[in-house]
Amino acid sequence: MALDDLTQLPAGSVTAPRIDLSTCAMMTLGEAAMVLGIHRTTAWNLYKRGEFTVPVLKIGSNLRIVKAHLELFIETGVPIAFPTSTGSASIAS
Repeated sequence: MALDDLTQLPAGSVTAPRIDLSTCAMMTLGEAAMVLGIHRTTAWNLYKRGEFTVPVLKIGSNLRIVKAHLELFIETGVPIAFPTSTGSASIAS
């Protein structure tokens, strides 16, 4: 399933698209922004303010989103958060 497939819902569809976890369990912040239909700069600003709808993992200098978290948000509309004040996490590499 291509990233473009994730952003295309059939007319009259009431279910969110499934995210393909078979190739990779994470995606970049920019890819998540594309799925959500927002500009990557908007996603970056939301991340910096700690307001992105799902946890953002900082792995080294890279920002990653767990696809399962994004899928859960798309299905429920409820923001997912780590038990931290910023909603983001860091992993030293």
